[in-house]
Amino acid sequence: MNLLTRQEGLNYRLEGKLLHLEPPTSVKDCSWSVFDITGTEKFNGKFTGEVESVVDVSSLKPGVYEICLMDGERLRSARFRVQ
Repeated sequence: MNLLTRQEGLNYRLEGKLLHLEPPTSVKDCSWSVFDITGTEKFNGKFTGEVESVVDVSSLKPGVYEICLMDGERLRSARFRVQ
């Protein structure tokens, strides 16, 4: 997997087939989603406290995907590639 873009305030890392999403420090209520290039939502979740979310992305087909964090005021996004 390759990181394609990163937006400020969106903290994540790819380790093998695991996507680690860190909650924003300034926001208490925040949800996240992973979309494929057609806009189909593949995964979603909500941060609970300050615990990171870990998503197993091994089921994704090769292609470009977008991570979105929504906190009610702001949308942050980044793209990554599954090979």
